[in-house]
Amino acid sequence: MTDKKTDVLLVNPTRVGVDAYCTPPLHLMYLKQALAEAGYKAEMVNVHEIYAKAAGVDKNYEKQIDRKRRVEERAIADILEWDARLIGIGGVCPSYEFGERLAREVKRRQKTPIVVGGSLGLPLKDLWYENTEVDYLCEADGERTIVQVMESLTRPADLKKIPGLHWRGNGGWEGNRPDLPKDLDYIAAPYIRDIDYDYYMDIEKRWVNRTLPANKRLGPEERVFPVIFTRGCIYNCLFCFHFNRKHRRHSIEYIIDYLSYLKREFGVTVVVTWDDLVMGNPKWFMELCDALRKASLGIKIFTSGGKANIITQEMARKMAGANFFRVSYGIESGSQTILDEMQKMATVEDNRRAVEVTTRAGIFVHINIVLGMPGETRETLAETFDFLMGVAQENNLSMQNISCSFATAYPGTQLYESLVQRKIIPDMRDYILDMKGVGDPEPVLCRLSKKELKDFEAKVKFKVNDIYFKGQGRNVKRALNLMVNNKYSRAIGRSAPPGVKDAVRNIIG
Repeated sequence: MTDKKTDVLLVNPTRVGVDAYCTPPLHLMYLKQALAEAGYKAEMVNVHEIYAKAAGVDKNYEKQIDRKRRVEERAIADILEWDARLIGIGGVCPSYEFGERLAREVKRRQKTPIVVGGSLGLPLKDLWYENTEVDYLCEADGERTIVQVMESLTRPADLKKIPGLHWRGNGGWEGNRPDLPKDLDYIAAPYIRDIDYDYYMDIEKRWVNRTLPANKRLGPEERVFPVIFTRGCIYNCLFCFHFNRKHRRHSIEYIIDYLSYLKREFGVTVVVTWDDLVMGNPKWFMELCDALRKASLGIKIFTSGGKANIITQEMARKMAGANFFRVSYGIESGSQTILDEMQKMATVEDNRRAVEVTTRAGIFVHINIVLGMPGETRETLAETFDFLMGVAQENNLSMQNISCSFATAYPGTQLYESLVQRKIIPDMRDYILDMKGVGDPEPVLCRLSKKELKDFEAKVKFKVNDIYFKGQGRNVKRALNLMVNNKYSRAIGRSAPPGVKDAVRNIIG
């Protein structure tokens, strides 16, 4: 008999391809803590971390694929050695390939029930039903659901009463609607000592610094960790996946106590919020900012989850007073036609004003742009170009303030369903196993070519930096910017070697 015995084994899978970027597995850490408080023993197998540490700096694709496969096979063998009453797999849909292999091996050798959660679960329900013997899918807060599953494992009738749980029926999944409390304080904070937190703090800091200009980057003494203040989003953007349209939050007292704990026990000086919509309740959010300012925790906040039609001058001022030093907005497009297609519920003027009031408050603004949505044309791209040039000029922005990604249809989104109906995605499994992600415009979802979209991205990067360096009087950097983007300038030849271009890009920043 194995001595590796536990009530629940939680698995963090790898992702498709050779994606080795690794973040703390908060989703499983929350589950493990909830199980511990309910009296159950849980262990984690973080397969993606094992691969990330093995991957190193090797950029040879074939070697990476081979290394990743070996890591995965060893991890599956290790998982099969555990004597667990339940196996939980949590992650995002690009983790499906590993999840499918793991589920098949588990069911081939033992009968341990398996539950899958997150965007890896219900959005891929047909794949789990047709290709595996996975027992359950979770649509609710996993912290509550997994405890209820454990309490009901020996009583099948009770399992079918659990809110947000789906189980195999005749010909498909059956399930219950989720019960989602507005007050998130019932969820215990994750136990950070379960992970190699120094490793993850270093990764988080390096990622943060890659998004910031040189004069705002974090120093060696800074310690960075992710946090979640709220869950959910009230909006219905075409390309975004959510189980529900509720915005739920922790109490302000909970957040202050948790941040104080991070500072006291782990020396955290910077937190990165992973909220979908951190300012989703403006009144609560401004009260939080006031409380953070008053608490004077000495913690800086790097946040996403901004919304252009919510931010106000007063809110931006309060955020600055609360030590928010960066906020990201899903601006997405400078074309009202495309914003309406996306169902953004925001206008071009909302977007322009959001950048202005946030920059004026002294907070570094990050603008997310999505290129290649259905309906994108050369005319809508031109509108986006004009918008970006305008806000760059007005707010002294560089390309550190702007990132372009490409429209990607993830299962569970309206965008994905529309592409299935139009036969652009004929087979879900093939699509998931070959998913490129937001960094690669494939498949292209509009009538423009992949080259046109990539060229537009390069043109924006060149021109925004040119405006910035010219306004700053940085003539050397402006010349270097011209050199690495010579396709858009006749001032420099076209023959700079790639290595030289990379070095120059590092200088430009």
